[in-house]
Amino acid sequence: MEFIILVLVFSSGFLIGKYRSSYEDNIGERAVRKLLTTNLPYDDYQLLNNVTIPIDNGSTQIDHILVSTKGIFVIETKHYSGWIFGNANSKKWTQVIYKSKNQFQNPLH
Repeated sequence: MEFIILVLVFSSGFLIGKYRSSYEDNIGERAVRKLLTTNLPYDDYQLLNNVTIPIDNGSTQIDHILVSTKGIFVIETKHYSGWIFGNANSKKWTQVIYKSKNQFQNPLH
């Protein structure tokens, strides 16, 4: 019985953490999506969101693809706070919030 309770607690925590993380990570994507859909005429612009494309060693995800008569625009959205350190040639960038440092993949790669 204790094992079943432990599994239920772990599963609930995992699901809540996963939902909360995806909710927080997508704040910037939702803001850009809303901005694009409310300010661009539907007849002239078509918006695709969260497009997954297979690549040689897995897949990659594109936040927004805007298709129009003027061209195709690929938009990567980031919603970071704190200080961001990195340059175009770095593999990783560093986010610093107070005393906490986190590295993430350079969004330009």
